[in-house]
Amino acid sequence: GAGVLRRRARATTLAGVCASVVALVSACDDPRGAGDEPARLREEKLSSDWDPRSGRGQLSIDLGARGRVEVGLQERYDGYSGGLVLGSMGRSGYRWYTPGAADFTAIWCAMDESIWRHDTRQEYAYGWSKNFGRGPDGVLLRYLGGRVFESGPERIVLGSVNAAAPLRVARWLLVDASGTLLFRVRVRNEGKVDLPIDLWVGDDPWVGEYGTAAGDVGWYDDTWVTEERAVPLEPGGCLGIADVRRCAASDAGICANVANALCLSPDSPPPHTALFANGFAHDPSELLEGRALQGDSDTAFNLGWRDVSLAPGDDLEIGYALALAELRADGQTPRAPAIDPDAWRTLAALPEAVPPTRGGLAEPLRFASERVVMEVLPGGDAIELRGRYRFHNASDERIFRRIYFPFAIDEAHPFPTEVSVSSGRYERMPEGVLFPIALAARSERTVEIRYVQRALDRSATYIVTSARMWSEPLDHAELVVITPRALDLTTISYPMTTAEDGERRTHSTRIDSFFPDHELTVRW
Repeated sequence: GAGVLRRRARATTLAGVCASVVALVSACDDPRGAGDEPARLREEKLSSDWDPRSGRGQLSIDLGARGRVEVGLQERYDGYSGGLVLGSMGRSGYRWYTPGAADFTAIWCAMDESIWRHDTRQEYAYGWSKNFGRGPDGVLLRYLGGRVFESGPERIVLGSVNAAAPLRVARWLLVDASGTLLFRVRVRNEGKVDLPIDLWVGDDPWVGEYGTAAGDVGWYDDTWVTEERAVPLEPGGCLGIADVRRCAASDAGICANVANALCLSPDSPPPHTALFANGFAHDPSELLEGRALQGDSDTAFNLGWRDVSLAPGDDLEIGYALALAELRADGQTPRAPAIDPDAWRTLAALPEAVPPTRGGLAEPLRFASERVVMEVLPGGDAIELRGRYRFHNASDERIFRRIYFPFAIDEAHPFPTEVSVSSGRYERMPEGVLFPIALAARSERTVEIRYVQRALDRSATYIVTSARMWSEPLDHAELVVITPRALDLTTISYPMTTAEDGERRTHSTRIDSFFPDHELTVRW
């Protein structure tokens, strides 16, 4: 889901939890779910403020007596690229407001959809995905544009296109009056050589109460999933996560029995891997047999179309639906809503929202070079980092971007106490900052960043692998480490030359065509 961007709410204290999922669900009184839909369709209405210029916005589905659903499409977070990807900040991307409720019931949080490129070991994402890494640290699939194909009271049909050379990703979304979201995704290799990739689609949705996975268990077909495991998923099949808690009247928070469903389209290739785990797993070997899905972690599923080799011009195309499922009172697994086969055919027949451009997919903004000075401060319990970063706009248009700058943070290295960015006001993130940069057409700009960080274990790490968020290597990087003469360095992760100047030692190196595969780490 939205990962560290989301508020982590206090887990509700539960009372009267039954000994098993089946017993618990059987004991529930009239669980709230999708129910029988067709008779009410005429009363349900859809509205949209999704903007094809930015690729962001919100959909609203009036469910009549069952309340309403709000759907966020890359809303409320400046780091999103834009496009038809479920996601919000500070709240669920798919929110169900039952009649009279003061707050929403969480159904889906945000789809953590990522493309993993094997040859360069890079993640491509839409500005945020915790499928790999820290969230905002993948190569940005920048938004090329969108289109509203249909917008009516019973159905909304949208299209968007994102790209980062050599990948072009076309997306389509059909929303029906029951609140089901049908996505079609086409990943194409626009490069000149074969491209080895994985496509991953997952979520840790915090079903029921936003901010906690308490009570969340998985399901597929007629099987409950209460432990980490791999499951089968065939075309037309469904899986999901359910909150099966039964809460006492005095308990705080939302204590609803509710479930979601992800269903593959009938013509979608099946994923090679479908995993339930306490976080995003990518291989069955990462699972621990018998380990329960725990409410104090992120109960997640992850679908992987793995080891796909795309020849130039080839594509991988999948389809899936996200829905509010019916959690039944008889102990059976949730029931996904029926999907009209014509809806899938509608998506398959649509053109891409933006036609291919003559200029191709080259990103006009380049991260050209960096010079980084890491200075170990006297006493050896902190460092000061000073960086100069050169960016180049090769296009004839003005460019504005927000760029993620990560810090290496753990118990011995807390969030920096001092941070400054020369390009403007930054946004603090849990493990870094998001800073703005604007460049005139055909121009260059240098951004200076400084921070001070504690080093309680006499070591420090500067994250240089974030350079892999860019499609091309930097022209060069200069890495400098300065220490007091009284301190001896025991480790430097890059070969450097050393010079002494008074009371300081300076270690330095210059690396051309910089595309690092490990961090700058020093110990003293």
